[in-house]
Amino acid sequence: MEDDAPRLFTGRLELIAATPELARAAATSNDALAELLEVEVPRGWPPELMADHQNEWAAELEKDPTLVGWQAWYVVQVTPGILVGSIGFMGKPDEDGTIECGYSFVPKYQRRGYATEAFGGLIDWAFSHDHVRRIRAHTLAHLSASIRVMEKNGLSHVGEGDEAGTLRFELTRP
Repeated sequence: MEDDAPRLFTGRLELIAATPELARAAATSNDALAELLEVEVPRGWPPELMADHQNEWAAELEKDPTLVGWQAWYVVQVTPGILVGSIGFMGKPDEDGTIECGYSFVPKYQRRGYATEAFGGLIDWAFSHDHVRRIRAHTLAHLSASIRVMEKNGLSHVGEGDEAGTLRFELTRP
């Protein structure tokens, strides 16, 4: 794939930042996304929690290309090349330097450590930007696997989330 999308390599994974072109392909056709990413897009794509956002992300990136890197990233298992999930931010850091992260993986590729690995890579990328001071994430209280992903990446439970039944986790720049 030849483009200017930021890319991160974490060992087993490659994270590819959504560009306007990639986001539009994701919103339009799994075949188009597979062709652009040069990977297999598995059955079950897009994963839960992500499907409803495809068109929104494409429209936002087309309107403001400076969001590239501050929105969705496609998580690709390197060998063999398979799209396994998505991770990303809810936009650019706020005035206090806080950025919120979320992720979702195809069920077949859960419980393999991919979310932990991808989240760690994205945290490193975010903190490579001086204006990012804090990473925040929310999860439902009963999602113990999601809580473990956050804790393994150094986030601490800091209170209730904004929505009923959610917990807030944060990591402040070291």
